[in-house]
Amino acid sequence: RGAFGSSRYVGKIAISGNNLYVVGTFTAIGEVAAKYIARWDGSRWWPLKDASLPENGTSGISYSLAVSGNVLYVGGTTYQGDPVAGRYVAIWNNATSTWSSIPGSENRTGLGGIGAVAVSGNDLYVGGSFLTIGGVADTRGIARWDGSNWHALSTGITGSMSYPQVVSIAVKDSSNIFVGGQFNSAGGVSAAHIARWNPSDSTWSALGAGVSGGAGAVYTIELAGNGDVYVGGNFTTAGATTVNNVAKWTPGSPGSWSALGAGVNSTVNAIQVTSNGDVYVGGNFTTAGGNAAAYIARYSGGNWSPLGSGLNDGVADLRVDGSTLWVAGAFTRAGNVVAGRITRYYISNFNGSSGGNWHTPGSWQSNAVPTSTDDAVISDADVSVTNSDAVVRDLQIGDGRTLTIADGRKLTVHGKLIVQGQILGDGEIEVLTCDPDANLFYNGAYLKSSVSRCVNSGASYTVTVGTDNSYSPVVLSNITSTKMVTVRANQGAYQNAPARLPQNRLPRWWYLNAYDLPA
Repeated sequence: RGAFGSSRYVGKIAISGNNLYVVGTFTAIGEVAAKYIARWDGSRWWPLKDASLPENGTSGISYSLAVSGNVLYVGGTTYQGDPVAGRYVAIWNNATSTWSSIPGSENRTGLGGIGAVAVSGNDLYVGGSFLTIGGVADTRGIARWDGSNWHALSTGITGSMSYPQVVSIAVKDSSNIFVGGQFNSAGGVSAAHIARWNPSDSTWSALGAGVSGGAGAVYTIELAGNGDVYVGGNFTTAGATTVNNVAKWTPGSPGSWSALGAGVNSTVNAIQVTSNGDVYVGGNFTTAGGNAAAYIARYSGGNWSPLGSGLNDGVADLRVDGSTLWVAGAFTRAGNVVAGRITRYYISNFNGSSGGNWHTPGSWQSNAVPTSTDDAVISDADVSVTNSDAVVRDLQIGDGRTLTIADGRKLTVHGKLIVQGQILGDGEIEVLTCDPDANLFYNGAYLKSSVSRCVNSGASYTVTVGTDNSYSPVVLSNITSTKMVTVRANQGAYQNAPARLPQNRLPRWWYLNAYDLPA
């Protein structure tokens, strides 16, 4: 699985600030023992360990996550060591590193599963396949916890199946709570698999005729900034429109359903919409808009496109964090890169002309030059840093692409540098993180320019640099303090060769220099 990924399925993602939480069937992730749940802080994985308890994590796989500040809500299982068995809504407080659980969540009837949690202000909405929860009547499939008590949402959901269920909840504001799953009505209102709850007047309303066909199930709801509601799952129609597993609801009087082109050919499990309106979709499909797209695709400007060569297995969840799209699921490869069930895709693509200028905003898909908090990928065209220095958080150089750094210029990378193509020029790259995995090279890629990077004690670092002819990795180890180290490959006779070593025996050599981290 490598230093980042998991050897087992990763099912859900939640993000708060610099913390990314994941749940799955794993008992270890990266190199860290973590039972079914873990936290990534941008540099390493952490188990969710309460010092007062003998075990870390949860008792089994969770099916839903919701986060509000330092508080993470985990639906579908108990935490390790919970004295009350079956309390299937657990709470992790990251500020205090403590576990707790919601009283009454163990008191469920029916199948009793919890498949969705969502936060709205001080309220937590909980959905699942239960008939009642907390001993409260009319909580079939959906309920609200106010911090002290459980409440029904009118009469809950009903359906022709034995146990109607809610598997997705999306909160727009205090008047718009969207609920999806497998059900035929909500609060007595006919609503095919998706409905809206208005807490202000305690009423349910349908989204037109809802969705139908296929398994007739909504598995994910994503709310765009302009008010549109994107819905994914296993269905063929929305209202009277053929949509194929993904659709858009535009609110209004009365509102309307529309297709995203020809849709996708199998189940959609996750949707994310970026600030510029691009729609990212993940699931079990292999085509989008009639074209090959392995388990993940983008819908933009009325057209579907794959994300490179895609993945080798299904997507369970997606989350956008700035210019990064986090992807979780069952896959082990993303494109031609090993990816242990969780990976990231860099949304901020450089799409200018070949040899384009890094500092031209219009050359970036985001229409903005990356900053130190933005991730970027060079995939559609080559790029040069020429007229001024540049900064970025994570940077990926795509296969076949070239980044050229002009003499006297510097590109500062605050996160990871992932190289599948090549980096040329007489300028310098500076990698400020001390993470040993901050430099990742694939397919024989290496740097043909000077690189400076942070190193510290207790780790070994490989710096893959070379010349126009070839390269050899430089390995730095036995480090005694935190420093920046510059490595530059040279070719030609070494100026200060030992007397017993002819200069022509050193056609390639490396310049090393250590200095303190920049302030």
